Amino acid sequence: MAARELNYRPNFMARSLRAQRSFTIGVVVPEISEGYAALVMSGIEDYLLQEGYFYFVMSHRHKDDLIEECPGLLQERGVEGLIFVDTTCSGGISVPAVAISGHRDVKGVTNITLNHKRAARLALDYLAECGHRQIAFIKGQAFSSDTEVRWKAVRAAVRYSK
Repeated sequence: MAARELNYRPNFMARSLRAQRSFTIGVVVPEISEGYAALVMSGIEDYLLQEGYFYFVMSHRHKDDLIEECPGLLQERGVEGLIFVDTTCSGGISVPAVAISGHRDVKGVTNITLNHKRAARLALDYLAECGHRQIAFIKGQAFSSDTEVRWKAVRAAVRYSK
């Protein structure tokens, strides 16, 4: 009661030191405003806030030096984990890490993979069921890590449907 009347707020830094946790996650993205990364970040944000975590977002803008530096900079700031969105990571990570797209076999990094073949097939089947016969596909940007595998899946789905 007195805490509420005095508008007391616990000191987050003191809590973190006592618990030896930062309750902070680092998120590495190519560009904050890019459509795919923004959508994925929205889901990440919803979940982290619901679970009481804060997060730092770093954008590397496809610059190799920043891609290499981001994980270290975030770890220096005490993040408890890293999430890489459409970004390859090369290792040297001492906290749990997850890669969403940008897949590479790196020790200690969990990859979340998409089944592009199934997605392309489902999308094409759905459009055909809706009566569409002339369907255009737009290939993703070359720097996106899933562009080629997604494009191959779309082309295979089209060949299958003919």
